[in-house]
Amino acid sequence: TPTNYLDFTILTPTLAVPDEVVQRVPTSSPTRSATVSPDGATLYAVSPDADLVIPIDLESFATLASIPVGDLPYPISSHPEGKLVYVANRMSGDVSGIDIDRDSPDYHRTTASVEVGVQPVDIVVAPCGDRVIVANEGSQDLSIIDGESESATFNSVIHEVALEDPVTAVAITPDGSTIYVGSDEYYLVIESVEDGVARRVPT
Repeated sequence: TPTNYLDFTILTPTLAVPDEVVQRVPTSSPTRSATVSPDGATLYAVSPDADLVIPIDLESFATLASIPVGDLPYPISSHPEGKLVYVANRMSGDVSGIDIDRDSPDYHRTTASVEVGVQPVDIVVAPCGDRVIVANEGSQDLSIIDGESESATFNSVIHEVALEDPVTAVAITPDGSTIYVGSDEYYLVIESVEDGVARRVPT
């Protein structure tokens, strides 16, 4: 059971302008980013200083046992199948895959560690779940991880895309056809990981 003394704020989704904090949930250490499981039952908050992911039950607003990951975790993203969340660890240069399947014997354990580029700064799972895209600031590239659970290369890097820019963020369109990467001076448009950067758009 974690020792809890710092607050994590939960806001209720609404179409109206929010004007009230509805819940404050203590966490064991400061958190930076978070993702919600596809079923909406659990929030996973990232604590970079503690190298932990902290699950929060969104029905009871209770913190659950913390999950150790790599060194200095920053961004986190959920797989749409609802069985894994992925967190990128900036200093250890890898991605931790956490089992979030309640029926699994490995529930809330780190079951995969995938080496990526230098200083991963952002991560996103494709809407269909077939790819996990990691933006690496230090090596100025993308690592593409196979997110297809039935694939022989599942949870392995299957492509690397050179960017030649110090990247800061990554996003993918809802249909999964185009990747957008933020950098200091441009955003980069990638329509095929095999072909690399299609366009650089000044910002």
